[in-house]
Amino acid sequence: MPDEQGSTRHQQLTRFRQVTGKAHPDLTPPEVPAEATHLWRWFMDLNAGRQAGDVPLSWEALDAWARLTGRRLTSWEVDALRRIDTAWLKAAAEERRRRQPTRKPTHG
Repeated sequence: MPDEQGSTRHQQLTRFRQVTGKAHPDLTPPEVPAEATHLWRWFMDLNAGRQAGDVPLSWEALDAWARLTGRRLTSWEVDALRRIDTAWLKAAAEERRRRQPTRKPTHG
């Protein structure tokens, strides 16, 4: 969602990197244990194909993605992907709330 000047959060963070030469902490990917890096890559792939930004990944989307990519997901991998998705959506909702301007109550 763009700010008052029409810049998205990602554009602002990218500008931060251009100006300072350093990546903003919000653009730094989370630390992922080596044993789970494949799950993060898979989630980012699934997330990129998401049809709606605030809707959880469906069972059908997971199934289609697995079939199309030739992946045979174990039950714990499916569970982990759904948990990652839940955390991602929660963080995105919190970020949207944080960016919304606060409204001052009007007194009549």
